[in-house]
Amino acid sequence: MSRYNVCVDESRLSAIKQQLTRGLVLFTVIVLTSCGILGGGLDKRAALYYNFMVGRKPNVTYNRFLSPAYRNLFAPEELAKLDTAMQQGRTPNERLPSATASDVYISQAGTFALTTVNPKLDKIFAAFAPVRWVRVGGRWYLYSGSDAEYEAYGPFPQDLVPPQPPAETE
Repeated sequence: MSRYNVCVDESRLSAIKQQLTRGLVLFTVIVLTSCGILGGGLDKRAALYYNFMVGRKPNVTYNRFLSPAYRNLFAPEELAKLDTAMQQGRTPNERLPSATASDVYISQAGTFALTTVNPKLDKIFAAFAPVRWVRVGGRWYLYSGSDAEYEAYGPFPQDLVPPQPPAETE
C-alpha cells in the first residue's frame, strides 16, 4: 500500500504522458541531427563523397549518394551494376589525404547546396568541380539535374555561387 494517496485524473495523466513523449522525440531528433545521423551534416556527407571518389572509402556504394528521385529511375540490378562499375573504376588509394568535414566549403540556398573541397589537400581534390546537392527528407544527396529530380525537387538555383576557400590570414 502506498504511503501517499494521490488522485490524478486519467485524462490529465494521459496528456502528461503525451507531452513527455513528444519532448523525448524532439530531443532525440535534435541530438541525432546535430550528430549528422539524421540528415544535417552536409559537410560530413560531402567529405565522405570526396573520399569515395578518390578511392579512400571502398566500402561505400555510389548509389547511396544519388537522390531518391534519380535512384528510382533505375532497377535494383542496374544500381548494383552502377556500384560495381564505380568500384572497378576506382583504385583504392591510401596515399592521398582524407577530406574531413572542415575541408568542405558550402554555399546553400534552401534545400540546395554547392560544395567544394579544400584544394590544398592534394591536386586531385583541386580538380573537382563544385558538386550540386539537394536535401530530401533531412538528408543530402547528389543533384544530377534529371527530369525526375527537377519534377520532385524543383530546379537547381542558377544564382547559387560556388563556395570559396576562406582568405589566407597573415
